[in-house]
Amino acid sequence: MASVTIRNVKKSYGAVNVVHGVNIDIRDGEFMVLVGPSGCGKSTTMRMVAGLETITSGEILIGDRVVNDLAPKDRDIAMVFQNYALYPHMTVFDNMAFGLKMAKVGKAEIDRRVRDAAGILNLASYLDRKPGQLSGGQRQRVALGRALVRNPQVFLFDEPLSNLDAKLRGQMRVEIKKLQSRLGTTSIYVTHDQVEAMTLGDRVVVMRDGYVQQIGTPLELYHKPVNRFVAGFLGSPSMNFVETELVDEAGELVAKAEGFRLALPKEAAEKLKARKLRHVVIGIRPEDLLVIGEGAPGEPVVTAQVEVVEHLGADVLLDVKAGVCQLAATVEPTVSARIGDTIRFGVNAGQLHYFDPEDDVAI
Repeated sequence: MASVTIRNVKKSYGAVNVVHGVNIDIRDGEFMVLVGPSGCGKSTTMRMVAGLETITSGEILIGDRVVNDLAPKDRDIAMVFQNYALYPHMTVFDNMAFGLKMAKVGKAEIDRRVRDAAGILNLASYLDRKPGQLSGGQRQRVALGRALVRNPQVFLFDEPLSNLDAKLRGQMRVEIKKLQSRLGTTSIYVTHDQVEAMTLGDRVVVMRDGYVQQIGTPLELYHKPVNRFVAGFLGSPSMNFVETELVDEAGELVAKAEGFRLALPKEAAEKLKARKLRHVVIGIRPEDLLVIGEGAPGEPVVTAQVEVVEHLGADVLLDVKAGVCQLAATVEPTVSARIGDTIRFGVNAGQLHYFDPEDDVAI
């Protein structure tokens, strides 16, 4: 096992820059997830770690060894691909053993490692089958087993679950996390799925347009996003954003928009006054929009009309409109809501987020 250090790494294709000075320190035994929308540079960054892409500038270290000029086979890494990359004419055993055979590992040792991995991954009864006789989930286990038998310093996962259906993705997420925890092998996992990122990663790197936006634990990113992009990318449903004007009403700072009025908490008001802002973007998680019951005391922050009702079992997701504000609210299933109903909402004021409208940076 080893740490992985990515130092000011850049990647260009001719005049097109796709990765801009990325710096990431991955600790020994850590499960690090790179997440972001398509084209953000996450897969390119991983492929540079693997040696499948050359580095335009910067350094990559595995342990204390700079690997910029090493061939992939000499980096002591194992990679699990999106499309499994299995040999269709080979049995499961031979697919898992292939890398070891190329490395001239002894026959007895190969047999031991493959059977040990097959036992861990519940593949022992499938070793004589070929990939075409397996389900998608089983094929992905074979791909994991092929990486596992190598006993590498670093596992690399390139969107390995994107070809599976929703139920299998959930099951495989659990299996990958359990496997990594059991082995303690340093792992880098690339995905565009923020649910995968939040559930798998010890820490998460959020990328956009070739730049690292923020690195932190899933809870740090969720509760303390550094900018509007991170705030909106993580969380399902995503965060609501309301562009408001700041008005001083008898010494009280109030954020206003059509269909929205919020007297700001003291701490937030002091921060905004110190910046002398006239406008602010307020971020509200859907679960922090709180229904005010009929006849209950207190002025609503939002009075909105229900446009869509989605019953999700444990929760109900409402899409509502208040003036120009289009909002999502996650409410208890006991809340009676139908399309066209008017609902009054308060907010969980302690969980609000504030962003400068000029640069989208969190305040």
